[in-house]
Amino acid sequence: MPHHTRRIHPVLLELFEQPSLAERSRRIIHGLHQPRNTGEYRRARLALKRLLSPACAIVVPLIALLLLSLLGSTPAREKRGSTFALPPPPEPLPRLDAPLKPPVPLPTPPIVLNTMPGIAAPELPPMTAPQPAVTPMMSALPPMGVRPTRSPVVMQGVYQARAAAAGGNVVGSGCGATAATESAVLNALRWLQCVQEKNGSWTLASGSPDAATGRKGAAPAMTGLALLAYLAHGETPNSEEFGITVQRGLEWLVQAQDATGHFHGRDAHDYSHPIATFALCEAYGMTANPLLAPIASRAVQVIVDGQNIHGGWTYNCRPDPRNDLSYMGWCVQALKAASLATITCTGLDEALRRAEAGLIHNAAPGGSFGYTGPGNGHLTGVGVLGLQLLGSNRRGHIARGLQTLDAATCSWDQPLGRNPLYYWYYITQAKRLAGGEHWERWNEQFAGEFVRNQVVLKGAGKDDNDLGYWDPASASEHCKSRVYNTTLCALTLEVYYKVGGHVTESPQPDTGGEGYGNEIPVTISGL
Repeated sequence: MPHHTRRIHPVLLELFEQPSLAERSRRIIHGLHQPRNTGEYRRARLALKRLLSPACAIVVPLIALLLLSLLGSTPAREKRGSTFALPPPPEPLPRLDAPLKPPVPLPTPPIVLNTMPGIAAPELPPMTAPQPAVTPMMSALPPMGVRPTRSPVVMQGVYQARAAAAGGNVVGSGCGATAATESAVLNALRWLQCVQEKNGSWTLASGSPDAATGRKGAAPAMTGLALLAYLAHGETPNSEEFGITVQRGLEWLVQAQDATGHFHGRDAHDYSHPIATFALCEAYGMTANPLLAPIASRAVQVIVDGQNIHGGWTYNCRPDPRNDLSYMGWCVQALKAASLATITCTGLDEALRRAEAGLIHNAAPGGSFGYTGPGNGHLTGVGVLGLQLLGSNRRGHIARGLQTLDAATCSWDQPLGRNPLYYWYYITQAKRLAGGEHWERWNEQFAGEFVRNQVVLKGAGKDDNDLGYWDPASASEHCKSRVYNTTLCALTLEVYYKVGGHVTESPQPDTGGEGYGNEIPVTISGL
């Protein structure tokens, strides 16, 4: 037979021809109906697999992706008749959104705060420093409330005057603040906001012309003072203009504390500790932030444990018999703030009771208070204010101290002593608490002087707001830092919101007792 006339076997022909889809389907159906042991049945199964394989390769992954997307986006629903349900997501921690990280020691050498050498501070040119990038707060603070206090000093409306200050309602409210004093305070707070470090702290060099190369020590002390200035004005992490600034400062201070309760970056004599503790206690009292409570408690415990045999304190909160009245002033303020905020601390009430004896240890018969013992000096305001805050029954010491302070003057032209801003800070608070003629005469002096001597940078801030800072009132001022001087001046002017009333005492005579058992309750409004 010729080659071209050969017939191809039907099975081979079936392999090479390309039948239509309908024909292939017909053949597959026909073959699947044949006996299972026949070749026709097996070929039908193979053809079916080849036909379905491409479709499965596309459809099956699509179905899987669809199921995964539905499971990921559909909220968990509780099955009917069953108690199974996915747990709700955890609620975010309140307010302080940054997680607590192990504190990192600052690489700066210790700085002696009480004898700080001068830092050159020429005029700062107008600045428009932008606010550093920040992380938004996680949640709103709970409403501020007045906490009960176990102290013999009864505080009425502890934080209400501050809230009014933050809301801009103090001028004309009867607290004594004027448009000029309130403007000076706002200038200072806006300046502090501009010079805050990127990590949330303030240092000795912040805002100084040589800030890039200057001494950046004492960060816990400077951060504590800056926070106290904001808190005294009623500013919290919830505040509209300064909330983020306060938030970042508190976060830095929290993370700067070590396991012993001390703070990294402190100065050599550790004035940083009571100042930072004071700020943390004030912040907890105003926010009731649960994250602040254990941090403040550890810091307070260091002060309580460091009280000496006289009931006072000295450098580094060590239990040394040396009674340093300047250091003691910050310790008393910190412990009083802890008591008002109901901070839990072993021995706090006893430390407050013994602190009165520590202050009296430095009192001279004529009414003045000495630095490390009885004597004359410009620290009398520290002793008087301390006794007032403690609710002391030593009315004779308080009265004689106030009489001594009546001779004090407030003038940039004739500064008081070597550290006038430091002395004026305490004198102003003591006279505000005393009220009456003591306060009226002093208020006529100090407020105008502080306002007139602020360096104002017109329109240098955000939204063309003015910025303001203070340089030292005397060339002999121990600390030349603008943060230090500006915070002290702002705190002095904020006495209107911090202490909103006067001391009222029982007509009983001074018993001269050493402890709280003989004390006369004192009422102080709006500390």
